[in-house]
Amino acid sequence: MKSEKRFWTATALMVICALIAPLVLGSGNTTVWMFAGFDALIVLGLSLLMGYTGQISIGQAAFFGIGAYSVAILSGKDHWPLAGSMAVGVVLAAAISLLIGGAIFRLSGHFLALGTLAFGYVVSAVMGQSKFTGGAVGISGIPVLSFLGHPFSSSSPVFSAYLIWGIVVVCMIGFHFMLRSPAGMALHAIRDDEVAAASLGVGVLRYKLQVFAISAAIAALAGALYAPYLSYISAEPFGVSASIQFLLMAAIGGMGLLGAVVGAVVVGFLGQGLTDLSAHFTGMNPGTLELFAYGLLLVAVMLISWDRLKLDAVLSSLLGRNGGSRP
Repeated sequence: MKSEKRFWTATALMVICALIAPLVLGSGNTTVWMFAGFDALIVLGLSLLMGYTGQISIGQAAFFGIGAYSVAILSGKDHWPLAGSMAVGVVLAAAISLLIGGAIFRLSGHFLALGTLAFGYVVSAVMGQSKFTGGAVGISGIPVLSFLGHPFSSSSPVFSAYLIWGIVVVCMIGFHFMLRSPAGMALHAIRDDEVAAASLGVGVLRYKLQVFAISAAIAALAGALYAPYLSYISAEPFGVSASIQFLLMAAIGGMGLLGAVVGAVVVGFLGQGLTDLSAHFTGMNPGTLELFAYGLLLVAVMLISWDRLKLDAVLSSLLGRNGGSRP
């Protein structure tokens, strides 16, 4: 009961912040808040995958890109209705996750992480080099999404921020109820002891695939919203470096649903702050400064709450140590 009360209290505070932030932040910070909403959607699915099935995915940016490019190609080039192309992107990402998940989830330890890493590299290469996706030039002319008569674009920053964060809140509450359903109890059992859960008849592989598909679909949904918001996309935001940044957000937040949101906001505003800081120092590369700061932040999180965040599983998979992920 206490955890339930804490969740709803924290959710209410988040809703208040989501309502107030676009009104008090400047135009530049409202944009950062907007993009933190996209990140929060992706990290919500990633936290569900890592926190409840113990699986490490370094390919979430690929699913983000699949959703974005589905909308860009179908609506930008072939003039499909936006709703139809968005649905195709979400379903396509979920279907691909099931296809590759059946093979990847039979691996363990760092081999599992490397499998998702390889998938991310392949998708990123296709997006960046294929003529079908516009190659390095990208795709422009993507129609703007309109909702309740308001455009979801930079021309309407307050409304756009409300829309993306409204979707984040709805997804977070939906995941919360899912984790308290019979399927959620099975996920809790898998997280606590995968072998014991399997001995009790829980379909471990089936649940892992389903959660992987959900995390892929939510990332694709973020991409399907991202493309019409900008009206232009290229392959750069969907590379492996973005997937690693999503992992960092999940690690900072603590692998929970509320933590996913906190991690996305912290890293989003930290990145903007570092960019502004580097502008005051001639010759300083913003990317280098960000990597340095993210590294320090990750080390700090590891030292403060190693066991709670299960960062040993993440780092073992990324660095190729034995032991791999643990439920």
